[in-house]
Amino acid sequence: MQKEAAEGSEEREKLRREMRERFQPGARGGSMSVRALESLANERIEDAIARGQFKNIPRGRKIERDYNASNPFLDTTEYFMNKIIQKQEIVPPWIEKQQELVTAATRFRSRLRADWKRHAARMIASKGGSLETQIQRAQAYAEAEKMFNPRRAKEERMNAVDSGGLLSQITLAGELKIAPAPDDTKTAEGEQPEQITVTATPVGSADGAAAPSPGGAEEVVAEVTVQDPPSTTSPPPSSSPVKPAPHPFRDPTWEATERSFLTLSVSSLNALTRSYNLMAPELAKKPYFSLDRELAAAFADVAPQLPKEIRDRALEPKAKPDRPRAGHARGGVLDQFGTKQGVEIWDETGSKYGLREFWRDLFAKK
Repeated sequence: MQKEAAEGSEEREKLRREMRERFQPGARGGSMSVRALESLANERIEDAIARGQFKNIPRGRKIERDYNASNPFLDTTEYFMNKIIQKQEIVPPWIEKQQELVTAATRFRSRLRADWKRHAARMIASKGGSLETQIQRAQAYAEAEKMFNPRRAKEERMNAVDSGGLLSQITLAGELKIAPAPDDTKTAEGEQPEQITVTATPVGSADGAAAPSPGGAEEVVAEVTVQDPPSTTSPPPSSSPVKPAPHPFRDPTWEATERSFLTLSVSSLNALTRSYNLMAPELAKKPYFSLDRELAAAFADVAPQLPKEIRDRALEPKAKPDRPRAGHARGGVLDQFGTKQGVEIWDETGSKYGLREFWRDLFAKK
């Protein structure tokens, strides 16, 4: 017991001495030279290397690999040219020409549709009748337009599977192969319907083993026949009770008057298209414009809008010519700065005796 007490007192004394030395000014002093710090740092780095802490650190810049540059199906010259253009942010000249062509075509079509809508609404309304009669007449012309000049829906087809089951449009020689358009003349009579038979196999046990059927054949559950719809879709029947007109609305006088201007506009658009196609690649070339096709498209687009245009023109408030609008006075801007009452000016042509004549007579030489 005495020995254990002596050892405990010695440990307490040793701990007390270490704590006392820790808080003394020069108790924890060590080597503060640069060489000593360098050796300490090297020692710690070597210990970290020995532990394997520097094995997974990436070294150098990351290598960017361009796998398209070695693609045998891409033209190397065109690929690097496009890459240089993208890096320098340069727009090819045919892109600017394309923007100019699209802007000119949009402006021409918008003006053509606006002029025809205004003229057609005026001509239909000028035939007389109440507002409802005029609207029904415009609806009848719209129904006739759907029958004689239907609007064609835009169909975009990116690619198609050819007869060999290939989806790519690039041949082995590196050339672009455009798949032929689907034959729209094929009717539904020549197509063979596809028949799907659904069969079922009876299961005999709980572990999934199939029990043999008495006839050795599978049981037919259902047979479904699938037939593709015809390629030529007919327009849906109109829900409006208005009877279509015998013919769509046309005005030969307006067409003869505007034909010279429209022909000149289409010629200008075709000149822009020709200059654009000369510098554009093969896939980006655009077809030329035709006046008859543009007129037919404008008639088909404007015909459903005529009833609303007639209603809006009839119900819009009209300004009275006898009474000026609020905040506006008659006449021009300079008329507002003059007097309100009329002013009479008297002009005399006869000579009068004034100050000039008196001064001249006073100092006249005698």
